Amino acid sequence: MPSVALAVVRGVPLFELAAPSDVFGVDRNHLADPWYDFTVCTPDADRLSAWFPPDRLRDLDALATADTVIVPAVPDVDTPPPPDLVDAEDVAGGGQLEERHAADDCQCDRGHGR
Repeated sequence: MPSVALAVVRGVPLFELAAPSDVFGVDRNHLADPWYDFTVCTPDADRLSAWFPPDRLRDLDALATADTVIVPAVPDVDTPPPPDLVDAEDVAGGGQLEERHAADDCQCDRGHGR
């Protein structure tokens, strides 16, 4: 069964969690069997227990064992990601990842004179 892990840290808009949760978190064995093993990885499991079933919640270390890792958007692209998320992503990528800011990849003018 393919596994999908959704990385959730403080400040991620709830809307960003809805699409991956609906696509991968709802059992759709009528489309493909087996469907995905979906987990939500977060350092704040207590804060998310009202939104996700407890058996789906794991800490960020579980990103390392997922086949696919989803990292949702954040409200401010100029704010660096939390170090514990970067560390977990690096482990999940086998040390192959580099820290990047979404703003570095943006091709738009956000009023910063770029």
